[in-house]
Amino acid sequence: MTHLRRYLEENGVLYPEQLAEAVRRQQIYGGSLDTVLLELEFVDPVTLGELLERACGFPAAPHDLLENGLERPWTEIPEDMQRSRWVEPLARDGNEIVVAVHPDLPNDQLGLLLRSVRRLRPMVTPECCLEKVAAERYHSVVPQRYAVLCSAYLSTIRRRPSLSGVFDVREAEPQSIAPPATPTTGPLATPLATPFATPTPTQ
Repeated sequence: MTHLRRYLEENGVLYPEQLAEAVRRQQIYGGSLDTVLLELEFVDPVTLGELLERACGFPAAPHDLLENGLERPWTEIPEDMQRSRWVEPLARDGNEIVVAVHPDLPNDQLGLLLRSVRRLRPMVTPECCLEKVAAERYHSVVPQRYAVLCSAYLSTIRRRPSLSGVFDVREAEPQSIAPPATPTTGPLATPLATPFATPTPTQ
């Protein structure tokens, strides 16, 4: 079981129906659980970042380290780890290498990374942002599924404060499975400003 799913289950962050819906979508369309949570809008980007922090114990990467135009220390991270798309270098800060890691990076790979790179500062970030950084390295196009989510994620965390304590993310209404959206404005273009409606209990 992944770190994020374990955290969600152990802390009752989502209703069981919501988590089951997210897992079904992940099985059908692939991607990681954090990607599916954003697509289904079960959590907003700011709250997702906080959940990722709690699930894996690293701080969430701020938007300014995920934006374009930075000098990435590509050669500091082993090539095979970057090919996994779950580890990407972000910046050099003094004598430290700041890297973005996926919340579900296996413990053995994390241990190898920490042993391979001295003065490493890991920061967690969702799959969509890791895909964006990987595309920078190879001068390629971010797949549309991730490009839409990443744009919305960065836009939201850039301009909104934390929502911790404002609402219970379990109050999102479960949605039916649909193919990954391809809208021009993105599924999270209008961030949630108020708590979700409480779902009607099933009989």
